[in-house]
Amino acid sequence: MDILSVFKKSAIPAADKDFLTLCRRVEPNYTSSELVVASFQKTVFTNLINEYENLLNEMYMQRTDRNPAIKKIEETKKKNYEAVTFVKLYIKEKFGKDMAERYYPEFGLTKSSRGYNLPYAQEAHAAALEKMLSAVNKNGFAANKFGAAFWEPAIVEYKTLIATNNVTTESISGFGSRKNDLKEMLKTGLNQIRLIIRANYPNNYKAEWRKMGFLNERL
Repeated sequence: MDILSVFKKSAIPAADKDFLTLCRRVEPNYTSSELVVASFQKTVFTNLINEYENLLNEMYMQRTDRNPAIKKIEETKKKNYEAVTFVKLYIKEKFGKDMAERYYPEFGLTKSSRGYNLPYAQEAHAAALEKMLSAVNKNGFAANKFGAAFWEPAIVEYKTLIATNNVTTESISGFGSRKNDLKEMLKTGLNQIRLIIRANYPNNYKAEWRKMGFLNERL
């Protein structure tokens, strides 16, 4: 059995922020102590923590709720939904209120609990915009206020925003992979520190863990 498996129940936190807090609490104590973990040198510990924190900060800044592309995508969708209201009026005026719904799918509109509108999902929304442009041209609405002059630039804007967001998402994914690698290395080092403390202080290792910064005493 892996000797470090005895610490699987220890409360080294899973959440990134809490894990970083633990690392930052243990690091100065480990660095200033006489304790030496051969496979986890003190400078290595410090460097890994710094890189881990930098990656967390970078991911936070590019996360969805702080990504300007996502905010702009939502604003663009809202503008498109408002335009749909007028396109529906065009359809009803030309084909009659009773027949209008039969034509909605041709314009990229799908039915939901809130009635017919452009789909919300990004890729589906983009595809629906293409249908909308084709349908307004085909059905004689191209010259209307919410005809071709509205939907052509709407398509370009939306696709550009999606592409920008995809680049950011890929970047976050790459950061996440490296972050997980760093976290595993740090977790292994923390467990090694705990293990050596327990071996060196069999009668009062819990007190020594607390001195080192491990506030949870389980195991």
